[in-house]
Order: sequence, then C-alpha cells, then structure tokens
Amino acid sequence: MFRVRQNVLGINPYKPGKPTEELRRELGLEGEIVKLASNENPLGPPPRVMSALRAHVGEVHLYPDNSCYYLTQALAEHHGVDPDMVIVDRGSSGVIEMLAKLLVDPGDEVVYSDKSFLMYPLMAQTFAAAHRKVPLPPDYVIDLDGLLAAVSPRTKLVYLANPNNPTGTHNDAASLARFIEALPEEVVLALDEAYALFGEDLTPDYESGLKHLLGGRRNVFILRTFSKSHAMAGLRVGYGIGDPELVAQMHKVRAPFNVVSLAQEAALAALEDDDFVAQTLEVTREGMKRLHEGLRGLGFETVPSAANFILFPAGTAERAAALSDGLLRRGVIVRPMTAFGLPDHIRVTVGLDWQNEVFLEKLSLVLATEKAG
Repeated sequence: MFRVRQNVLGINPYKPGKPTEELRRELGLEGEIVKLASNENPLGPPPRVMSALRAHVGEVHLYPDNSCYYLTQALAEHHGVDPDMVIVDRGSSGVIEMLAKLLVDPGDEVVYSDKSFLMYPLMAQTFAAAHRKVPLPPDYVIDLDGLLAAVSPRTKLVYLANPNNPTGTHNDAASLARFIEALPEEVVLALDEAYALFGEDLTPDYESGLKHLLGGRRNVFILRTFSKSHAMAGLRVGYGIGDPELVAQMHKVRAPFNVVSLAQEAALAALEDDDFVAQTLEVTREGMKRLHEGLRGLGFETVPSAANFILFPAGTAERAAALSDGLLRRGVIVRPMTAFGLPDHIRVTVGLDWQNEVFLEKLSLVLATEKAG
C-alpha cells in the first residue's frame, strides 16, 4: 500500500536499554530498580543544570534560538576553536545523521567497524549507501588498518568511535595519528568521541583527534555529547567540530529549531560545572575498579574499558540471555548485546557504589540459581 523505499524496509529500528518504568509494568516489580544499561550518568543532573532549567522554564512558549548562538560560542571557547567550526544538534546521533544526509548519495560507501555504535549501519542503510563493515579483532580494539583497507574511491564517510561503544576499548594516540595521516583527504572521518572525557581520565595513551583537525586535517570531524559526562541524556544535546566549509554545508540540512531552548540553557550551565565532571570521573574510576574486581571474582573475564561501562563475555548467547533475564527479574537492568553482534556478551554501566554492589549481589544470586538448576 505504501511505497516505502526499499533500503528502509530492511532496517531494524534502534532499540535502547529498557526503561525502569517499562520493567516495573512488565514484571510488576516494586521497590528500587537499578538501571545499568544505557551508560547514563548515575549522579543525576548537575545542580547548575537544574537551576538553569528552573530559571528558563517560563520561556518554553517561544521558539528556541535556531542557531544555538550562545552555546556555539561557549563550545568554541571551551575547545579553543572558531565558532564557525561548531554545529549543535539533538545529541551526537543527530550530528551523525546530518553528516550522512549531507555526504552520502545512494551507492556511495560508508566504512565502519563491526560491533560498534548501532547508528552507523542505520545511517548507511537509511541513505542507501553500500556498507563496508570491518570485522572486530579478538582483542575488541577496532582494526584501523582494516578500516583503511576498506576505503575505496566510492567511500564518502568513515565512522570511528573512540572509545568504542559497546566494547569500551580505544585506539591509542599513535595508532589514531597514523590512521588519520593515511586516510584520503576527500574521505570524511566522523570521529565519535562521546566517551572522550572518560578515555582521557582512565587511559594515559588516549587522545582526542581534535589536534589533527586543528593541525590541518580538514577531513577530521569530531563528535561530542552532553549525555554522558554531563548527565544530560534526557535533554539531547550533542555537537560536532569540523572544518568551517563542511559545517556551513551541514547547516543546510540541519532541521530548524533542532535543539530546544531548555536544553541550550542547560548545556551552557553544564559547560561551567567542572566540579561535576570531576566528580563524575572519580565515581567512574572507582566504580570501574570495583566492577572489574567483582566480575572477575564471579568467574568472568572483563574487557578493558576507557568509557563508563564494562563489557564481559558470558560464554554462550543462551547464557548471556539467561543472566540478563535473571537480573531483570531481580530489578537490575543491564544491556544484552545481541543487537551489537555480541549475543554472548553483556554490558553493564558503572553506577554509584550501592548500585554496583546491588548488581554484583544480584548477579551472584542468578549464578547460584544457575548452578542449583
């Protein structure tokens, strides 16, 4: 009946982590539910963000600033770039989509790693691009040489998450520099740094790719978000930093009024709250250590992480599903990895101390039930 584009018919819609209220409805659970599925900041929104929201809620009858002028200026100052190098959208996912909308014609190639952020193949398929998906090596670190080998004259766009979601692994500064230097200048590198602040804090050899853009590699485009380290996932603010010519073209395909006014004010407040970011990094650092130790104590190997989550193999897809379901029934939400191509793995977000302990306790109970059964 409806003549939907053929490339869209085969798309599997993005499925996020299960919301707490959905779990409560499905299983009739009462009491505290611990959600460690979506890499959200467990501290909750920063106090300055809450104050900004209260101060500006009376203005929601007005359209937001279409250009995000003040936020763009603040982000440019924060990163030491010119304002015409910055573009803001509804989360970094919106910027990912804008790049594909701008650059990719049907039949062009988009290159990305397997077992990485689900938006990359989704965008390639939405715009009828040819997928060049590079296998993920056994060490879970994205194969940069493989990405380079997959680039052809038809390649318009390469997506690279560093640190990577869902593995948490990263490509070190030296490897990234070699990759950027070797990438053809006409191919845009969308360098997704959603977890960059965690990478800088947790791993000494992690480095943002921004210096390569500022050093003259005009095809490097940096993606950032306020969702993780700034605890604003529900407000949907992300941004990109790139060559002014590319950013100017992106504005042509940007939806009008794409970032609501409250989100713009909240992001401005969040940028000034260095103490909150420092607290977030400390909580993540300590929680990461506890979860690695706890999971290993329960018999699991863990994947080294430069983000705010840990990936661990469960042995088989059936066991991963059973463990995830057992945790759900005990009020703990983690993220099964089937959609990411890792059906025998589970991903858990680093929470507050008490949330981490509840997760480990409930997982221990699930394992005891498994052993008894």
